Amino acid sequence: MRKVTLLKLKNCLDKDNEIINAEDVKKIIPVVDKKGKPSVFVTFYDIEFCVTTTVVCDGIDFEIKEID
Repeated sequence: MRKVTLLKLKNCLDKDNEIINAEDVKKIIPVVDKKGKPSVFVTFYDIEFCVTTTVVCDGIDFEIKEID
């Protein structure tokens, strides 16, 4: 068995990419807007469309899963 780390994106506008594999992540940039609200820009490689995509979310939870 192999362990895989998944990122669960909180309050992501792109509902198709709420859970992504940590291996596909290119960069994570934390930001704070003018009103003081923190957000995170997550850039990752989308295997389905073969493109690099950036999504904005409120935060990230990590989950480790075992797969065969």
